[in-house]
Amino acid sequence: MKIGILSAAPSGELLPNNARLIEEARKRGAEATVINYRRTVAAIREYGRQLLVVEPDGMLVPVEVDVIIPRINRYVESGVRAIDLLTSNGIPTTARSSAVVLAKDKLASLVDLDRGGVPVPYTVAPTGFTPDKSGKMIELIQPQRDQPVIVKSLRGSKGKGVFLSESRRSSVSQVEGLAANNVDYLVQEFIRPPGSENSPSDIRIIVVDNEIVAGMQRTAYGDEFRANLDRGGVGLPYEPTLREREIALKAAEIIGARIIGFDGMHSHRGTLATEVNINPGLGIEEITGINVAGSMIDLAISLAEHKHGIGNL
Repeated sequence: MKIGILSAAPSGELLPNNARLIEEARKRGAEATVINYRRTVAAIREYGRQLLVVEPDGMLVPVEVDVIIPRINRYVESGVRAIDLLTSNGIPTTARSSAVVLAKDKLASLVDLDRGGVPVPYTVAPTGFTPDKSGKMIELIQPQRDQPVIVKSLRGSKGKGVFLSESRRSSVSQVEGLAANNVDYLVQEFIRPPGSENSPSDIRIIVVDNEIVAGMQRTAYGDEFRANLDRGGVGLPYEPTLREREIALKAAEIIGARIIGFDGMHSHRGTLATEVNINPGLGIEEITGINVAGSMIDLAISLAEHKHGIGNL
């Protein structure tokens, strides 16, 4: 059993998340290998389609795997091409290329989540040019000029590209700066957790093959408003409510992936989905003691054994 982990890891570097997956595969008698989708070649020749890895010495080696786990972060188009080539040959995957594209576009994913009945924060974003009077656009979700909003680039992870603007003036300056640098963005309401004494926090729920595997609550540390563990956030085990379980499972269905990290925030309107992560980190294992990597590998092995391809996602 050969499992391909699609990841744009730096050359020669084994990222901790990938190392965990490889470890769990080995425990199950399977072989997992990292495929750097930024160093592959897609070929269509007389005997069919092939994805080949470019080795350091320039040699091209065919990718031969039984199933793939996409861990697409940056370079989405490159990752999608690799997924499409492999799945065109019937290789099962834990996430369709369309799921990767959707999850990586924060606005498009929020639109689909909202359409599917998953509650999301109030959001605005230009579909083209930023309006000349961008304050009017921001006013749609926050009419008070002295209240904060969140500004996000449409692509980014681990809290990168997320900014807190304390007032209308600062938010206008922020979006105009992003627009000047051709960065697509959205603006969201600033969600205050119920109870003024609470620090900014969110929840992360891991879904694997339509099952809730683990949950944690992350709380921002110090003056930081982002609760991500990579930003110094403090994590604690968390048991999702019935409603949170429902919307996390629904989010996975809407995105079209068997593995997701569902991020949500508690608000006076209930729990709101802030993001769906297609390649969730495994730091949650240390917080909860739950073998999340093992669940992901079990899914991949099951897909390979039963040949549940992309048509069954």
